[in-house]
Amino acid sequence: MTTKVALSYKFTGVSLEELSDTVWALTTCIRDRALGVFSSLELESFFQENKMNSNEIYEYCLDEFKSCNVVLAFINHEQPSTGMQKEMELAQKEGKKFYLIIRRNLGFYEFREIASQNRVFEFDDISEIPSIIKTINFLED
Repeated sequence: MTTKVALSYKFTGVSLEELSDTVWALTTCIRDRALGVFSSLELESFFQENKMNSNEIYEYCLDEFKSCNVVLAFINHEQPSTGMQKEMELAQKEGKKFYLIIRRNLGFYEFREIASQNRVFEFDDISEIPSIIKTINFLED
């Protein structure tokens, strides 16, 4: 079975430039490791071309999310995201491997607990993301 990583990140309230830069860095690093990756941001033009409403987009993304066997949550902001909360709960319910990359000194204790200590990676600067991704063993049992 090919490992496919679902990215979970805050979308609402984050500038498109910041979001694009962050998601691009994450997806590139994951693909460089010959792993599959799902990011809803990469499908924005598909959603627009097919005139999908928010419910249709949510359902489509949910199906894609369920097809992944690993979830990588990325937290860079203090405000929680309802979507990320739902994705974390689904990952837990379905027994998916859950990893967390989080800005140092942010709480998000429930996310930290689900990820467990050896799957939580803290950063101070976004430039650290590529080296963090390289250290994650997505293939572990």
